[in-house]
Amino acid sequence: MKHIFIINPAAGKRDQSVDIEKAIKKTMEQSADPYEIIATKYPRYACEVVKNAASREEYVRIYACGGDGTLNEVVCGATGLKNVEVAHYPCGTGNDFIRIFGEDAKRFYDLSELVFGETVDVDVIESNIGSALNVCSAGYDARIANDVKLYRKWPLLNSKGKYMLSLIRNTIRPLGREYKVTIDGDTFEDRYTLVLVANGRYYGGGFYPVPIADPGDGDLDVLLVKEVSRLSVAKLLGLYMKGQFDKMPEYIRHLKARKITIENSDGTQMPINLDGEIMFSDRADIKLCEQKVKFAIPRSASWAHVEKKRDIQRKPVDAVEIKI
Repeated sequence: MKHIFIINPAAGKRDQSVDIEKAIKKTMEQSADPYEIIATKYPRYACEVVKNAASREEYVRIYACGGDGTLNEVVCGATGLKNVEVAHYPCGTGNDFIRIFGEDAKRFYDLSELVFGETVDVDVIESNIGSALNVCSAGYDARIANDVKLYRKWPLLNSKGKYMLSLIRNTIRPLGREYKVTIDGDTFEDRYTLVLVANGRYYGGGFYPVPIADPGDGDLDVLLVKEVSRLSVAKLLGLYMKGQFDKMPEYIRHLKARKITIENSDGTQMPINLDGEIMFSDRADIKLCEQKVKFAIPRSASWAHVEKKRDIQRKPVDAVEIKI
């Protein structure tokens, strides 16, 4: 098997390319497998690398050496390809997807654990605007992530300060938007603060909205979060961030699904978050990819056990009927 290491020089707080290359060369000295190191040159470059590598019809393992954005690009390129394995060597600021592995997550920072590790089959979120391994969302959180760029040239602000300004900007504006959401054939039209489609459990550096999500169960978890007043938004988001959606069933509905469509009711373009990457469209057609991706993990590692098992039906039910 060939190992291809894709390094994103822009990932993290500084360029770590030299250190990453040293770690790769040291690790691969212990392996007889061929390998290649490639640095990204522009956005979506990693997608091209993956597709080109797969076209040679050899079996390859692609290492995303960067953050969640780099991993997303590799997954987008690998979706539907049978001769590609995906690995994440976390060098970014978020690294949210691997947090699902709990204590085992720290083992991903040891490159030898991945090179000589094993693989698990992981579900992939597929859509008309790209793929995602972790989450896809539209609404308040996507608008906040998108508007951070407005403050990039403010030299006195760190990344957290820029995020807070974007949060304030979007909180003083109307929190909800009119969305039409179709879930496995059932349609919901309302003013939603946000709509989340989750395969993993963590995103945004601190959000833990669906603790029971299982990226290998053949289902996607959907949260429909209705619009609330500004007086209630802090409570709502607090519960949302902690995965306690069952404590506000009148505002947050949890469903299992395999096919979801999110449409902006006014037909305008909306920001859509795919593992931290922002895309724009008036419609997102989302589905569970028919083919899972082989994800490289440290040997004997596993994602953390689900603490609570909630009885959630596949077909929508009234929110007040959701059982714990």
